[in-house]
Amino acid sequence: VTTLLQRTFDVSLFRAVELVNLLGVEVRKKDDYELDFFWDIKPPKMFLERGITPETLRHFRTGVDEKGTTIIPCFDEQNTLKGVKFRKGRDFWYSENFNRKNYLYNYRSDYKWAILVEGETDVYRLFDWGYNVIGLLGSSLTEEQVEMVSKIPRLYASLDCDTAGIKGMHKMYQQLKNRVELSFINYPSDDPCNCGRRDYRKAFQNSVTYGEFKLKTLDLI
Repeated sequence: VTTLLQRTFDVSLFRAVELVNLLGVEVRKKDDYELDFFWDIKPPKMFLERGITPETLRHFRTGVDEKGTTIIPCFDEQNTLKGVKFRKGRDFWYSENFNRKNYLYNYRSDYKWAILVEGETDVYRLFDWGYNVIGLLGSSLTEEQVEMVSKIPRLYASLDCDTAGIKGMHKMYQQLKNRVELSFINYPSDDPCNCGRRDYRKAFQNSVTYGEFKLKTLDLI
């Protein structure tokens, strides 16, 4: 709260502390205020250079902090901030106490259909193109995430086309085969973000069953 007063209203630290005391703000334990920090909702260069639109980045409130670290806030469908992913160059890490086992990026339980991808960059790309898209922030579904996505009747698997992603999709089929209608998108690229828009649309329109996906990928795992 003192930081908010200092940055927003340009008051001194001592005045900010005085105001907090006057307002009777409750002092909370560390876990409660870990996510109380500030970042500029300025589209990060690392995503703009990959062709993600500024409008999409602003929609997800992706930005940078004062040290130049890319900030990817992770909100749930009630718009509550559950955690933060930080990226700097090729490195990334998550805020402490962020329980990712029961979190999915851009998850909406009222979706009638959705595409499941791995990371936030894939989410941004497909969101740009008008798809319902959910990010696992990984290459496999946890038990908690299985319960979440099972609320969506029609799902499309579109993880990365590397060993981890392909294994993750085979496992996903076993987890979801008796719960939802699941198809697989055989796009011609290493991950959805690097696929051309027309190529991806064609692959989406011609999504395949698990049997077809299995025949095409058994030699890759």
